[in-house]
Amino acid sequence: MSNKLTRKSLAFGALVALASSVIAGAPAQASDQINVAPTAGTTYTTFTTETFTVATSFAPGFAPADYGQLKYEVASSAAIRTGVAIGATTAAATAAVVLADTALTSGKAVITPVSPNIGTATSVRVLGVAIGTAASLPTATTANQTVSVTAFVDANNDGALTAGEWSETQTITFKKYADLAPTVALTPVLAGDASVKATATYPAELNTAMLTAADFKVTFTVAGASGVAAAPGVAAASGVYTDDGLTVVNAAAAVTAQANYKGVTLGTAVTGTVAAATVASVTGALVTSADAAVISSVNTVRLNSAFSVNATLRGAVVAPATVGPVVANKAATAAVSGFGTLSTTRTLSINGTVYNSNANVPASIALTSDANGVVTLNFKTVGFSAGAAVSVVVTSDNIPSAAVAVVQAATAYAITADRGNLYSTPLGTPVTIALSVNDQFGTPSTLADRISITPTGTFTGYVAPATSFVMVSGGKASFTVSSLAATAAGQISVATALQELNPATQNYDAYNPAVAGTAILVNVTTAANSFTTAPAATATARVTDQAFTSAIATGDTTDNATYSVVVANPGTPVTVAAPGAYISANGTFGTGTVTVNSPANGTVAVTVWAQKVGSLTVTFTNGVAVRTSVVTVTTNLLPALVSLDAPAQAQVGQALDVVITVTDRWGNPVPTPTTGTDTGILTVSSTGTGYFASSAPVANAAGKATVKYIVGTADIGTAFLSATLDLATNVTGARSIEFGLTDGDVLAGGKRVFVSAEFAKGRTVSVSINGKRIYSKVQTTDNAVELAFTQRRAGTYTVTVRISGGIVFTEKVTVG
Repeated sequence: MSNKLTRKSLAFGALVALASSVIAGAPAQASDQINVAPTAGTTYTTFTTETFTVATSFAPGFAPADYGQLKYEVASSAAIRTGVAIGATTAAATAAVVLADTALTSGKAVITPVSPNIGTATSVRVLGVAIGTAASLPTATTANQTVSVTAFVDANNDGALTAGEWSETQTITFKKYADLAPTVALTPVLAGDASVKATATYPAELNTAMLTAADFKVTFTVAGASGVAAAPGVAAASGVYTDDGLTVVNAAAAVTAQANYKGVTLGTAVTGTVAAATVASVTGALVTSADAAVISSVNTVRLNSAFSVNATLRGAVVAPATVGPVVANKAATAAVSGFGTLSTTRTLSINGTVYNSNANVPASIALTSDANGVVTLNFKTVGFSAGAAVSVVVTSDNIPSAAVAVVQAATAYAITADRGNLYSTPLGTPVTIALSVNDQFGTPSTLADRISITPTGTFTGYVAPATSFVMVSGGKASFTVSSLAATAAGQISVATALQELNPATQNYDAYNPAVAGTAILVNVTTAANSFTTAPAATATARVTDQAFTSAIATGDTTDNATYSVVVANPGTPVTVAAPGAYISANGTFGTGTVTVNSPANGTVAVTVWAQKVGSLTVTFTNGVAVRTSVVTVTTNLLPALVSLDAPAQAQVGQALDVVITVTDRWGNPVPTPTTGTDTGILTVSSTGTGYFASSAPVANAAGKATVKYIVGTADIGTAFLSATLDLATNVTGARSIEFGLTDGDVLAGGKRVFVSAEFAKGRTVSVSINGKRIYSKVQTTDNAVELAFTQRRAGTYTVTVRISGGIVFTEKVTVG
């Protein structure tokens, strides 16, 4: 190479010499004026079969005399291929690179861009490097190899990298596939899943950005499943390799995930097992509140009010249960849809986050069930219109709930009569009718409205009065209906309508649309109240196993007493009373007593449930007419509770009777089974002093079992007794007894003498002071007895205590 330099190149060479402190053959330090970096990514390692490209560019302001002075020195211990291209962009230059075998001399070669394609100051120069030759291309198993690349400005045009010339060196590493295998993590697979997923984390040194993402794949296998993609598998999306469209993914099936690059497997397959689902059902529901209710089978919420939807996760049903157990602390997801177009004026809040754009609403919301197996989503709408809806589907273990669609509704009021729409009153006797004005959610109106009252009737002597008005206060109003001058029986019909105050005119106007109550009918009678069909005088029932709520109507349809009574005057009230029982009268429920208006046919259907055995008197009242029925209540419930009855203290050296009581869940005595699988469910045990004579007593029909507890004469101490019912969840009763010897003591305090005795059941305890007996009594328990005797004068007293059986002791005490 010619060593002749132009003035400009000499000046540049001097500049480089001043800015650098390198020696010939050694890499120079990097500069702000020349940059060498991968065309993509930041690291310098790739697979043996790939081409690695580096981009070299000059910074603005750096202008060599000849851009052709940029050259590359490459060095390697084995054959390589190289190619250089120049372009306006990195992508353009990279695409133009053509590799050719590169002759190395002493392991090195200088690569010069072909003139005149030498570019400009802002041009990007790309050097491509690969190992092997065109005749002997590398494979996935080719040995690892490094290539050193030095970009330099040949300031003296000698065709070689010499000291003082500005340069930058990078080392490219080519590794066989086995040395760059990823770490594969298989996402847990659940029975019923429609996809399998995995992540593959490649070594940080591998420049994956320079490679084609679609060449990285994972092959899955799922034993017994259909729809799994064939090898080489699937590429990643958002960093996750997902094989969709699977069917028949069953519990316990084997799953594998194998990474590969361009069809060549990397590392070993990761294995897993399909897990069984713990959730068998997901039941969603609107959470009812003052602003939310299920109305005519439609989940309804007050317009633009807060509401909640929850879902209960349950496992599989196990007989004899009718519902599966709740699944607590379980992951679930919720999908919210159907809410229309959101904007800055029409927003939807989900669990406290406000969304004003559909694009921002998560496709899946992560939830976790609480201790009751319930997940909850809280909503609040702004700017929605009546009729708009929000739909929720909750999924756990691939089990989705039915969609819970909640519809927005404007507040609407209705007039109802508190005791129904049919009343009855004797001729000439007024009847007062109470009204309620509630919205569709059952909330009383707070408005200052009024109700118009318009009676009509066409029977002898009756002249209907003019329309009157009653004010509504707190959602309540009442009015009186009278037969006035009527002389015969008949019927009065009363129409009601709600009116609102017009703030502009201060007049009351009808609602638009109109709000009218159902016509109220008042029977005017001349016959006295009576039962045309009276309740039976006696009945039988069994103790219910249900709690006293309205759900009992469907939960227990057999263990009850039922009646159908008919009154002579339909519309008159019927009161049913049964102390401690739960009552339904024409669908109205109550504990102890219920009052309903009899319907048009006069028939009132009554059901009575009891939780206690014995005789239950049910009283039916219709005006002056009173009838009773005595229900004999028995129980067939299984044992549920157990307790022990024993003294707190007892004397040693005896066989003590311990009484065990077994009851049903309501405290009714029941026997323990003597046949079948429940035989022997009652057992007793103890720790401490003494022992039970039998470990498996049997409770009789009165729920009692008596077991001897044996304590020797030397067994002083405490016994801890327990009785257990072997149920699905064991129930245990416990008791402790202190065993000791008969003993007594004498103390003085102030002007009183204190005498105590314990473990003296059945023995006579007597006390004498100064020879005079002042106390003598047979003790009924072994519990300690504490006696106090007040002395009038201070001094010393001789106290003698005698306990039958040979125990005598005397103490001198001083009081004062």
